Amino acid sequence: MNENEHVITNQARRFATTRYPFAPFIVHFKEDIRDKLVVEHLVKYAKEQCNNFDLRVLGYRRTQTNNTVDEYDVLVFVENTQSFAFLREVGNWPAQLVGKEYSRKMPSIPPQLSGVIQNVAFNVDWDEFVQDLKRQYPQIVNVIQLKNRNLKDLKLVKVKFNSDTIRNEFLEGKYVYVHFMRYPVVEYMALAQVLICSRCMHIGHFQKNCPQKDEVTCKICGAICTDLKKHECHGIAKCIRCGGDHKSSDTKCPKVKDYRAALTRTLLSTRNQVQANQPVKNNPAFTISNFPRLDHLSPANTLTANDNHVDTIGMFEKLRETMIEEGKKTRESFDQLKEEMSQRNNAYEQELSNLKSQVAMLDNQLAQHDLVQQETMILITSIIQVIKSGMKKKGEDIEAFSCMMDELMSKYHINSRDLKFCNTKS
Repeated sequence: MNENEHVITNQARRFATTRYPFAPFIVHFKEDIRDKLVVEHLVKYAKEQCNNFDLRVLGYRRTQTNNTVDEYDVLVFVENTQSFAFLREVGNWPAQLVGKEYSRKMPSIPPQLSGVIQNVAFNVDWDEFVQDLKRQYPQIVNVIQLKNRNLKDLKLVKVKFNSDTIRNEFLEGKYVYVHFMRYPVVEYMALAQVLICSRCMHIGHFQKNCPQKDEVTCKICGAICTDLKKHECHGIAKCIRCGGDHKSSDTKCPKVKDYRAALTRTLLSTRNQVQANQPVKNNPAFTISNFPRLDHLSPANTLTANDNHVDTIGMFEKLRETMIEEGKKTRESFDQLKEEMSQRNNAYEQELSNLKSQVAMLDNQLAQHDLVQQETMILITSIIQVIKSGMKKKGEDIEAFSCMMDELMSKYHINSRDLKFCNTKS
């Protein structure tokens, strides 16, 4: 293992600060094309058809990688965020380029068009949070919760914009209000690109400066050989730096990640005020206007001074986790009680519905009974009147019969008004 891999070399600094600041826009053609003519057409179209926009192109090249024999890609590298945001809009592209049909592949949003919202609680309603944020800033392309190396969520939310103007307004406000909560906002820090030698697979130097002059390291198995074409690789990936089961060229290697973090800190801490006033043309991501100077503290002093602070943070973290767990249990108990009450309420409603049905049935039966009773009383009173009329015509004694009928009527609760009803009816 290379003992100097933890040293930040001048070559590593130069590599990180001279790369293209933005990923390329890939323009695909199904026939041969001159890349220079494509770029000139793009710049001319932006100036003449898009309100005299000054499209700044930093570089371009033609490639056939992953294409068939007659297909070509033109990679267009822009210089600044304004040009990047301009080409991200599909409406800013012409229907044809140099008279030929084409397709394009858009790069992802770069750090220069991103911002970070700090101190976002883990238990926030994510959907509502994102909706409220996009309502205030419709130019937001995506909202992502950042994670640490262990893939655990952080209280940091990355916001990607398709407009450098809106992104600058977002950062200049220093705070953003979401659901009546105020959150601080900062720039998203772009990590530096790490230089990995393609000959020895170690970090921090170019191939032409590699100390391994006559030998080459296989990026898959890590074996050292004089000719890679004659090397018989067994195909089992093993990193030469950490021994992990990945290729030595893998940028996700823990050693590469550590070096990238150290390189980024070095670049930020070594910029002077002159560089702050005159940003590096090829990489505006690493300017002091974007990243303020860090204080120089020795590792030993920093660790000692922060021991108690770390313990306090750990204590509050445990307290926070306990409170979250208790809140979760309380919510579960409340949900369970709510479910039981809902079930009981449904049972009561069903029982009440059954009782109402029974009462309605009884009311119906009672009404029918009253109707039958009324019809019976009318029939009886009519018969009595007929009997009385017959006895009266024959001159029979009606007094004894009347007394007997009165007793029967009293016994069966027949009212005299029923008799009157029958008399009037007859």
